[in-house]
Amino acid sequence: MASGASAPAGPPNSTVSKIEVVPRQGSGATGAGGSVGGTGSAGSTGTSGSTMTGDRVYRITLKMDDGATQVITQEWAPSFVTGDRVRMSGGAIER
Repeated sequence: MASGASAPAGPPNSTVSKIEVVPRQGSGATGAGGSVGGTGSAGSTGTSGSTMTGDRVYRITLKMDDGATQVITQEWAPSFVTGDRVRMSGGAIER
């Protein structure tokens, strides 16, 4: 009897198209609107500790398997890179 065992999340249902680091809205950065660069991984391979930044967020664009596009904004550095297959579930991206 395995209680508390984590159930598999399911197969990936999307591909990471783009990851952008953008200024946080309303944090003193008055929307210059310039491109801030879409990087695949900003050194985010399993870093522990504080990966949240006060002045920027990560905008992740996903290409869903059904052809739709989803854009998710999160406050921490993603653990995946552009081109990775991920699962979008309940508003969160799971690797």
